[in-house]
Amino acid sequence: MNREFKKTSALVMTLMALAGNAYAATGACPASNAINDAFKKTATGEVVVYAATGPGGLQWTGQNPMTEQTDLHQVQFEKAVIQGNKGQPSVACHYLDQNHEPVSMTLKNQANAKPVGSAWTGNECKATNPALCTFE
Repeated sequence: MNREFKKTSALVMTLMALAGNAYAATGACPASNAINDAFKKTATGEVVVYAATGPGGLQWTGQNPMTEQTDLHQVQFEKAVIQGNKGQPSVACHYLDQNHEPVSMTLKNQANAKPVGSAWTGNECKATNPALCTFE
C-alpha cells in the first residue's frame, strides 16, 4: 500500500505542476501581421480599431483615430510596458505607423503580468522584435 501511495502522490504532484504551467500562459506583443483591423463609425467620425489574439484566450485591443487602416500592417514595434499601478493591470505594446503616428495594443489581465527574459528593464521592453518582450 505504501508503494501505491507514492505512485498516486507522484501522479498528483505532476498534474498540479502541469496545471500551474497551463494557468501561467506566456505571451508577447503581437507581430504586425497578426493584427486585425477594421473601420468603426463613432459619433465623431471613423476610427481604426484593431485586435489580435493574446495568451490564454485573451484579446489584444486598440484604436487610433489618426492611423490609416492601410498603415496597420506596416507598423514598427517600439516597446512594451507592463502597467499595474492604477486601475486594471495590463500590458501595452506600442508601435509607430509609417507616418510616425502611435499605435498601441492593450491586453487587460486578471492578475499582474510579470516580465520574462532579459529584454526587459524593469517593466519596459524596448527590443526591436516584439516576440522578445515576453511576459506571464
